[in-house]
Amino acid sequence: MALTHPFRWPTLAWMVLAAVMLLGMAVPAEAQQRMRVEGDWASILFEADGEQPAPDAYAAVTVDDRAWRRVAVPHNWQGYAYNRQLRVGARHGVAWYRKTLTIAARAGDERIALRFEGVNSYATIWVNGQPVGKHGGGLTSFAVDITAAVRAGENIVAVRVDNPAGITDLPWVSGDDKPENGFAEGSQPFGIFRPVWVERSAALRVRPYGAYAWGAPGAITSKTATLTARVELENRSAAARTVDVEATLIDDRGRAVTTIRSRQSLAAGEERMVDQAMPAIRNPRLWSPDNPYLHRLRTRIRDRGRVIDETVTPFGIRTVAIVQDAQG
Repeated sequence: MALTHPFRWPTLAWMVLAAVMLLGMAVPAEAQQRMRVEGDWASILFEADGEQPAPDAYAAVTVDDRAWRRVAVPHNWQGYAYNRQLRVGARHGVAWYRKTLTIAARAGDERIALRFEGVNSYATIWVNGQPVGKHGGGLTSFAVDITAAVRAGENIVAVRVDNPAGITDLPWVSGDDKPENGFAEGSQPFGIFRPVWVERSAALRVRPYGAYAWGAPGAITSKTATLTARVELENRSAAARTVDVEATLIDDRGRAVTTIRSRQSLAAGEERMVDQAMPAIRNPRLWSPDNPYLHRLRTRIRDRGRVIDETVTPFGIRTVAIVQDAQG
């Protein structure tokens, strides 16, 4: 039986008590396409103690960036040589990045997004002069839907990166206070310091990193493991959709152990988390450092039999417990 309820992020308590430890990220399969953005970007830096540009100064398609520095992304405006920072203290200010991307025409209701694995500290993104999204913090990846702004052929992507001093609303990383290593307030990168991807997917899809297995406390022993396959769905189309959700447990030899299915109807714009109880696994192979056995959970979304999205999540099964010691 499939249990459905509105989408919400797992609480910290659930994450601590869950009896399945996931040992890998969800990996998009053929239904979702990813293309890494290669080649140089044009970039320019405005340090905090100098002239500052207007918030959208270099967002327009017509901006002439031929005199800007050509950089390879990942890129960091904090200068380093090996493990030594080349200047004392962190660099603050505003950096702009621009790139021309050639994107093929959309197929049907396909959605197109840009995924940034890391931009520090605050990112604002435009495509063809249209604002498409913002994000704060370099410790998390994020994606912006560019479907409404993109066109078949050449597209201009502009990214403004703000890295002000005295940030108080983002996680901070411990710095290195040894002068010989180049003191930095948290050694924070400044710029698009991790890869960028173009992602194409169906309008109704599994959310990124949104397919995994979990077990309730007490559901896993050396004799049996009772797991739940969870999938986070989102319908980004303008119409209601009915699809079949299929979850398959695969062993380390690539053999399908069991498959469960349920039918789901989502309204336009709806997000939903679906739980599907899996048959108990007898004598499960439990993960440990000495025996790092991994299962895989393959999640497929079918529309009238056709696979429109597929995600594979490797995971290990083991119990996790917090035990009170004599000191409390």
